[in-house]
Amino acid sequence: MKYTAILLLIALFTCSSLQASPLDYLFQDLDFSDEHLTSSHELLTSSHELLTSSHELLIGQISNSAYDEARATAKKLVSEVSDSDLDSLILAKVLANSAIIELNWDLEEAINIVNQAIDLTEIINPFHKDLFGMLLIRAFAEEKLGDHTSTTDTLRRAQHISHRHDGVYTRDQLPIIKSLALINEDRGRLESADREQRFRLKISEQAYGVNAEELIPTLEELGIYFAKRGYSIPGILGQTDMNRIKLFRFSFKMYERAIAIIEDKYGPNDLRLVSPLKGLSKAKFLLGSAKTNSRSAMERATEIISNNPTTDTPDFARAIIDLADIYTMTQDSRAYETYQHAWVLLSEKPEYEQLRYDAFAKPKWLHHDDFRPVLKRQPVGIDESTELFVEVEFDVLENGSVKNVEIIESNVPNDKKKSFRDSVRRIKYRPRLVDGNPRVTEGLSLYQTFVVHRPEPTVETTSETGPET
Repeated sequence: MKYTAILLLIALFTCSSLQASPLDYLFQDLDFSDEHLTSSHELLTSSHELLTSSHELLIGQISNSAYDEARATAKKLVSEVSDSDLDSLILAKVLANSAIIELNWDLEEAINIVNQAIDLTEIINPFHKDLFGMLLIRAFAEEKLGDHTSTTDTLRRAQHISHRHDGVYTRDQLPIIKSLALINEDRGRLESADREQRFRLKISEQAYGVNAEELIPTLEELGIYFAKRGYSIPGILGQTDMNRIKLFRFSFKMYERAIAIIEDKYGPNDLRLVSPLKGLSKAKFLLGSAKTNSRSAMERATEIISNNPTTDTPDFARAIIDLADIYTMTQDSRAYETYQHAWVLLSEKPEYEQLRYDAFAKPKWLHHDDFRPVLKRQPVGIDESTELFVEVEFDVLENGSVKNVEIIESNVPNDKKKSFRDSVRRIKYRPRLVDGNPRVTEGLSLYQTFVVHRPEPTVETTSETGPET
């Protein structure tokens, strides 16, 4: 049971769209001394020591991932503090801690517990600073229950409290803004998601400085986001979608700023440049009209890795493979010789054999055009509980292209079958290698599930202050 609880907590922290951990809002330093009594009666020394001991036990159990024991201790501590004359804020914090633990078992009960904490704190001050963490605990539970509307409302309120205490550009709201952006993206409210991401950049710049090294992770994340957003808008042959171009340009700008910060601080050959250079390469590839620049950025990243004295053979081989993959995706004839180079490197020692096998034993999916497996309505005659799918079989050629695509089985409308088959034809693979030479791989299969789009209300959600930058 303990192992299950740990897995549940990990799932809460990694699968949620909320960009923080509930444990970030654990009230660890609680004072059970007489100064927090609500009456003139002194708290017995033994009672004070008992409460302090229980709280320290709880924190230790959480630190050691003993969540079953922590749940029991948290409930016991709530009961003990409720029976004391300690002020309501202490009880509210104890309740909030209990709610964090309860997230692992019963989300509805976690909301009930943290709502008690919120109610007690609001009586003291409806904008009390401690409400910030309590509200985020509730948002975790609401989000896991799939209640996007309540999650958004709760996050908005927490954001408002952070503004009142620390100003509009407080960095405390960064996890909230990232979460709101993801929620808007998941719900198809893409322009609102874009505004949240730009506001996130503004806050990060205010917090760290426009040229600060601490800004680099945010710049790279925004580079990924805006490249993905640009790619989600279909590029139509012979036409220019200015919004698509604008999104890609913003992505490029983010990567280029990260590169400039690193170059200014560490020089033009520092290994820290590899990550934003690879990101820039992939973003330019996705644009479609910047494939030459895509190759240039990846070539520079590979050269930096090659020239660095700390680079070992496996790392260099991986960089060579990444470069060959870009060559494959951009139909550059140098892909073949570049894959061969990596094969030779990974053939130097027996301990590299597993790496070589993982890289080349079978075709690796590199890229395909953006395909949306979404139906506007449930197909006639198919029950809503039935999985909707298309299964295809195909071959991968020596150059990574897909040929001979055949539909094996499907229960979606014919137009979706055809669209998916055409999409599969555009997939690019890293080819399988035998003795360093690319080989045709026949009879690969791909199983794609579909969902039916059921529109949500169209009310958009955007931060209180979300300026364009």
